[in-house]
Parts: sequence; structure tokens; C-alpha cells
Amino acid sequence: MRKNVKQDVLPSEGRCGFTLVEVLTATMIAIFVGSAILLVGRWTVLISVKLARQAEARNRGRYVLSLLEPRVLHVGLGLPSSPVAGSLQAAFGADGPPPGSWRPSLGALQIYRDNPGTVQEAGEGGVFKGSAFLVFYSVPSGLRLGVPTSAAEGAVQVPLLPSMDGVGSWGELFSSGRRRDLRCWISLPPLRRPFYVSDRSQGRLQLEPAVPTEVPAFGEVHFLRCERFHVRDGTLYSQEMQETWFPPNSQPRVDGVLAMWVEWTPAMRLCEVWILTCGGEAALGPGMRPARWPEEAPWEPEFGKQELYVSRASWRLRNL
Repeated sequence: MRKNVKQDVLPSEGRCGFTLVEVLTATMIAIFVGSAILLVGRWTVLISVKLARQAEARNRGRYVLSLLEPRVLHVGLGLPSSPVAGSLQAAFGADGPPPGSWRPSLGALQIYRDNPGTVQEAGEGGVFKGSAFLVFYSVPSGLRLGVPTSAAEGAVQVPLLPSMDGVGSWGELFSSGRRRDLRCWISLPPLRRPFYVSDRSQGRLQLEPAVPTEVPAFGEVHFLRCERFHVRDGTLYSQEMQETWFPPNSQPRVDGVLAMWVEWTPAMRLCEVWILTCGGEAALGPGMRPARWPEEAPWEPEFGKQELYVSRASWRLRNL
């Protein structure tokens, strides 16, 4: 006779482990949470890279403007400002440095449409616009002249007084005795006339003005400089005028500069400069043309692949 065997069944709440459904659910939740954490982490890293590269681009732009500002603000200082065409050229004479041979319409600020070459003509509203420019300016030396005395053949002997603040030195007067070299010329801003330094010795200068002019005592000596700036292959370049442009092929000044745009409004004596700089490859993919970048300014599709920043400055040129 078969005996009934009673089997005890444990209640479900007493089981150990998880069912397949529970394991799959937990796995899916872990995948979603992990993916979200990785996505947020990657996005945070990209944002940090983007901000760092934008900061680099901004610093480059500000450095370029700080490089240009003292030169632009001193454009025309100590030089003829007469609106009569050719007054600047006459102040140096045909046998003087290159500015003496410029055509009469050219002045101390010249705008080029592209890299240094043909000077841009005025556009609508008498505004000169271009992507390169030339500045002809004066640099204070800290040295002052004493009481002048006459010398042979219209020259004037002038002693140099010690600088009260220690600024200025003989070494800054790079050379003398070469009329074609712009570095051998100085200016005295109150007179707005350049003077050729034909000789310097024993603390005295021998000056020869191209146009007969009385040399005042105690005037501060300013060195004449002429430079032109342009952008090529992502770098800002410059050249300095001596007897001719030097170095012949320009020298690099600042990397990471994609383009430059200059507008000169003579009626308002206003010079505006925009600098487009980059800080590296765009962290979040290609971007669009910056809204602050002028419509007429140079633009290449490749620029959008970089982290960009537009720096802008406006200067009132009171010496023109």
C-alpha cells in the first residue's frame, strides 16, 4: 500500500538569489546610469577644452591689439599733418628715406586690401578698408635737446641733456650719417618736422632739416619708425622700414592669427581693427562665422574648424 509523502515547500520569501528578470532589469539600469555618467563626463571634458582654447584665442587677440595700440596711437606724431598732398614727402626730400618718394596721396596710415601691395582706395563714405596696413609713427626717447648752435651748410649742432627719469640712451640712436636710412631721422612733435641726424658725437647731435626750420631748445627727441603688418598662414607678420623694407620677407610676430581687418575713417580720425584668432581645433565640432566678424573681412571655411575669438579696438588718431 502506497504511503502519501507530504513535501514541505518553502515560502517564496525565503528564497536566495534573483530571478532572470530581476538580473536583466538591474543590468539595464546599470548600463543606462553608466552611459549617462560617461556622457556627462565626456561633455564636461569637452566643455573644459573648449573654454581653455577660447581663452587662448582671446589672449592672442588681446596681445595683438596691445602690440598695435602704441604704434597706431602715435601715427603721425611729429610729422606734417597738412591736408595738402605731398607735405609728408616734402618734409624728407627726394634724397631722404623711402617716405620721401611716396606718391603725394599717401600718408602716415595706409590700408592694403590684401597683403602689403597696392594701397586701398577710399570706399563708401570715404572709409579705407583692408586686411593689412602701414603705420608711420614716432617713439619718445626720453632724451631732450639743449640750446642749438649753427653749423656749416644749414646744419644745427644741438647738445643732448641727461634724461631726468633715466629713460633713453645713445644706443637707441642706431646710426647716423645715412640719409636714406629712416633710423637716422628724428622728430620734434611741436614742430611736426623730421630732422636728419648727420652726425652724433660727444653728447651732441648735428641735425639737418629737409625744410629750413628753427630747432627749439629743450624739445624731446622722438625716433621715427615705419612698420607694416599683415596676416599669412595663421601668423601675424611685420616689416620695419630702414633704407628699404627689412627683413625682405617679413618676420613672424604672433601665431594663431587667422585674419585681420582694418577700417580707417579720416573724417572722424577713427581707426578700427578686428583680429580673428584661434586657440586650437574646435572641441565640439565645426562652428559658424562669428557674428562680430565684419562681413567684408576675409573668411575661409577652414576657420570654422577652430575655436575662434574676435578682438576689436577703436582708436582716435589725433595726430592725423
